[in-house]
Amino acid sequence: MADMLNTWVVWRKGSSGDRDNISPVTTGCWGGDPYSLDEMAEKADKYGERYTSVSDISVEISNGGYTSKVTLKTNRGSVSIAGDVFKTVFNLRAPSYIAIRSRLYDFEVHD
Repeated sequence: MADMLNTWVVWRKGSSGDRDNISPVTTGCWGGDPYSLDEMAEKADKYGERYTSVSDISVEISNGGYTSKVTLKTNRGSVSIAGDVFKTVFNLRAPSYIAIRSRLYDFEVHD
């Protein structure tokens, strides 16, 4: 999940050239040039916000029936991301066919 946060940093602060390489690390088969996990972390570090660990995740659900906010507890403290933004970044970076398809989603944390 730290990779998703680093991806969010690059998506938010990076140049269009940086954003062009935001795709799953498994996309090399069709000619993509995605950042590796380490490269994404280095890019996020360049923008002053490298994340290395996530210890918890929670969501807020709006009265309108959609995920309005995702909050993650990280090595840098808590960070909150708008639900639609998290969904966009997750879907750009998630491997294989994993995707958040609905505006309403949640996460389960297992020990």
